[in-house]
This record gives sequence, structure tokens and C-alpha cells, in this order.
Amino acid sequence: MWASTAWKDYELLDCGSGEKLERWGKYTLIRPVDTADPIGGIRMLLEKLDDRTVCYGMGEEEGRIKVHWLEYKSFAADGRVYNVLFVFQAGQDWILGTFYCPFEEYGQWQPTVWEILRTIREEQNEGI
Repeated sequence: MWASTAWKDYELLDCGSGEKLERWGKYTLIRPVDTADPIGGIRMLLEKLDDRTVCYGMGEEEGRIKVHWLEYKSFAADGRVYNVLFVFQAGQDWILGTFYCPFEEYGQWQPTVWEILRTIREEQNEGI
């Protein structure tokens, strides 16, 4: 999903507990979150919080578990930060994780991050 800057009458007001609160012109709607795209709302929020955020891509890694990801550059007090935010479902729960490093180092970390995302798996531990 890509956010359109041409949608001046749309605003994501809030998101959580499986629902999203949206404004379309004069109408305010509460709708269920589309679980097929758990990253899209997060991307819109990141871009809304800091307009310097640069999103490079989003998608899914098909490994043992489907992992949805968002790759982006953000800014900190002392420089640029490379980020990969990822979400996957384990049983009934959604797990959110992130990787970040100084932007200048992302080339050395990027292959490792993608390998980790491809190897995430769900295990049952009866002893807990």
C-alpha cells in the first residue's frame, strides 16, 4: 500500500485494538483494521509524526511464518537512522519488532536483517 498525498480529505485519526478511526471529508468512520496489511497504518503514522521520514519499501517475507516489514530512514538528534520494522502473527498474537542502526552502517547489516526475517518461526513450548 502506498499513501497518496492527493488525498487531502483523508486522515487516519487513531488505530488500535483491531480498529482504525478515519476521517473522510466530513465523515468519521470506525472500521476494522485490515490484517492483510498490518504495516500500512504504521507507515502513515511514521510519516505523519516526522515528514523527514523516508520509506524505502514495504512487503512480506515468506519463510516459516509470513513477516510483514517496512524499511525506512528516520532522523535522530545526531544523524540519520536506518530502520526495519516488522510484524508477524504467532497464534492469536501479533508481534512487533524493529531493527535500527546508524544509516551509514546499513549496508553491512541489511543482509543479516533479511536473513533473520526469513528464519522467524513459531514454536510451542509446553514447559512455560
